Amino acid sequence: MRRERTIKCVVVGNSGVGKTHMLLTLQRGSPPAKGETIPAMCEIQKSNIEWRPQYLPSVDRGDSSGADDSRSQSPAPQKIALEVFDTCARPQYARLRPLTYFDVDVFLVAFSVNDPDSMQNVEKLWLPELRKLGRKRMRGGATESLCPVVLVGLRTETREKSLFGEAAEEDGRAFADKLGCQGYSEVTPDGDVTDVFQAVVEAYMKNLKVESCTKTCVVM
Repeated sequence: MRRERTIKCVVVGNSGVGKTHMLLTLQRGSPPAKGETIPAMCEIQKSNIEWRPQYLPSVDRGDSSGADDSRSQSPAPQKIALEVFDTCARPQYARLRPLTYFDVDVFLVAFSVNDPDSMQNVEKLWLPELRKLGRKRMRGGATESLCPVVLVGLRTETREKSLFGEAAEEDGRAFADKLGCQGYSEVTPDGDVTDVFQAVVEAYMKNLKVESCTKTCVVM
């Protein structure tokens, strides 16, 4: 029996954008009730999720028989253990927050689609902090690098209720590409966080391939 993978993910972003709400949803399987008091941050969330790997076409060996059947089969889902750390953006936590950055596999940087300041701070505050304090030593290597970063857009339900020009999904994806993030996702308007943590696992798996190549590839 294969052991479950465990991925350490740390969530950062401005206060009030919905980070803790997202993590409580992951823990409970449904969003907190309307009117429920949400704490400033929550305890470490340990969750088991089913990761659906993206389909990768098999190598064409020249045999056309059964080709359609093989292409219709997606890779089997894998069980993944997530250990997710919430953080607080308040100034008094500035020195404590980096303590969670040790040995992180994926950073999840959050902003609210209806809060331009929180989006700007991804570039001005959070990514610079992670680049300075969140670097990790690659397995088997002597160099340090920033582990994968996934950008996540929160409070998407406000797009349908306001006329103040919230960031559209394509804006978020373009912003993530501009910043060099390894993924972009959003919590759905009804509060579903599934796609967000699928993106976290996807970024982690892609980084494993990069680390493996770094250790095994020889440049001629």
